[in-house]
Amino acid sequence: MGDPMPKFMTDQLFIPDDINPRFPIVVNMVNEYTYYYFNHTIYRYIEREMDTDKTELYRLAFNISSMAIDHYLDLLFILDTNNNLFVISMKTNFVKLLAPNVTDFEYSNNNLYALPNLRSITFTKPSQICLYHLDSYIECSATDLDVIKFKVDEEYGYISLILQNRSLLIYQDLKMNLKISQQVITRLVVIFRSIS
Repeated sequence: MGDPMPKFMTDQLFIPDDINPRFPIVVNMVNEYTYYYFNHTIYRYIEREMDTDKTELYRLAFNISSMAIDHYLDLLFILDTNNNLFVISMKTNFVKLLAPNVTDFEYSNNNLYALPNLRSITFTKPSQICLYHLDSYIECSATDLDVIKFKVDEEYGYISLILQNRSLLIYQDLKMNLKISQQVITRLVVIFRSIS
């Protein structure tokens, strides 16, 4: 997934000594909580003046490969090792399976202060890329590309893909059309070669 800490103020973040960075970790920047997964358990760490408060929040029957948090809505997104994408409402403890067969997901910190209709999470499934608007629906589109990571910036209309061969593809589509295929890539490459 990448670095669980935002790129700003990382020197001021509280990371307890007993956290192993090889396990999923996410930081809630508003409340300054650190959430950490280890041994089927999600823990919350709170820094006190002279101490650390460690609370066991959730005991799970599966292993987690990555986590992300929406601190505004108090939602915890979890991808388990069986490729199931879950969301947990930390206000109500309601757990929902968003999608099975998910290979990767991305919840961008850029969406945290966005208008409600821009709050979304993107994820990839075998031969599909998906966009989930938190207030409405999941939209998936078939693709013949070997996508390993997919991200959408709805505010500016950009879609970015990282392919299996480690190619990065970024394109602008103000209509947010998720239908992208090898044929579209071939046309983009031909256009790029003709202008360079």
